[in-house]
Amino acid sequence: MKTKLPIMIPFILILCISIGILVYSLFTSSPPDVNRMPRPMEGEGGFRPEEGIGESFKWLGTFAVWLVAFSVSWYGFKRLKKKTKVIKKASKYTFRWHHWAGWIAVGLIAVHATFFLVTKLSDPNVKTGLAAFIPLATLAVYGLLLQRAPKPFIRLLHTLLAAFTLIVIAIHADGTFWAALSAVVAAWLLAWAYERHKQKGLPSKAS
Repeated sequence: MKTKLPIMIPFILILCISIGILVYSLFTSSPPDVNRMPRPMEGEGGFRPEEGIGESFKWLGTFAVWLVAFSVSWYGFKRLKKKTKVIKKASKYTFRWHHWAGWIAVGLIAVHATFFLVTKLSDPNVKTGLAAFIPLATLAVYGLLLQRAPKPFIRLLHTLLAAFTLIVIAIHADGTFWAALSAVVAAWLLAWAYERHKQKGLPSKAS
């Protein structure tokens, strides 16, 4: 148990911090006042993060969400029987590259988050983004530990943290997340259908 505590404590702290930020964003968010006149910086001609360079930083976040979706796609391929060469290669490819995709996503979100923390700190969506970034970065670290020491306990924490991170990303990214998840599920279904189709044409072991 003592050997597990140094690995478990950061896991618990990250969960508490992320949940705390989510709760804080929920209680500090307020509905927009439709009667309020826009200030000069918010009107036409003023700087708005949603436009210009801000739009580019939003796309960094969008691309990062798709990379996260790719990172978890290997799990579905892993669950397939993988009797065909195509699915075996797909499973091997997604597993090999899901580590890199995760780290690239962390880097992109770090840049994405820094921009909006500076320009739109009071926006509740920025807070939910921070709540998603913290466990995602920790997830990448646990993945690195898992590569160096593939212990079942670390694998369990990695899986649980991945599930939690996906939930928080869904809260933050909303439509982008569901579009990426739909694409991953569609890829799984296509792979499953391809496996079933090819297995029908394979001779059975009894014959």
